[in-house]
Amino acid sequence: MILNDDDIQLSEEEKADIDRLSKNANTFYKAVSLTNRLNAAPNDYGTGEMSSMAEAHMMIDICGNPGITVGELAEMTQRTPSAISQVVSKLECKGCVYKERGEENYRLYHIYPTEKGRGLAVAHEKYDIEQMTASQKMMLTRFTQEEIDLFYRILDFYNGMIGLELQELRTKNSGKNRCEKDN
Repeated sequence: MILNDDDIQLSEEEKADIDRLSKNANTFYKAVSLTNRLNAAPNDYGTGEMSSMAEAHMMIDICGNPGITVGELAEMTQRTPSAISQVVSKLECKGCVYKERGEENYRLYHIYPTEKGRGLAVAHEKYDIEQMTASQKMMLTRFTQEEIDLFYRILDFYNGMIGLELQELRTKNSGKNRCEKDN
């Protein structure tokens, strides 16, 4: 930590608690950072073509919801419409999806999977099953099933907390220029 005694007055017990929390936060940050890198890394999931995990998971979402819009995908995945549009554009360039204008609202495009896109989604679901099975086996060498289940319950709860925090930040910062300072 960069804080010192001049910055904040803490008891020894509070310092120990903050030190423990800081170490846990660093472990969590490292896991998130590694997951983000894995999510963006190109991989052949069994189709003979390179795709990122983000693209593969987006294909799964599109295959499960043919005709979905960018806005609906953004809401479903808790990502920005801009981020979704970028991934959809990549998938469209690869021939995995096609878009059709909405009949009632011509500004909306509905996204549909192609056979190639469905192939990517199926291949990635198989890959996910293999990887999760291998991860589960590895974790069971060190943890009980109950501990693993608790980890996922805690992670699910934490995801909910992060989702709420993101909503609050979007509301608080909507309309603000990124270069403006908070008052």
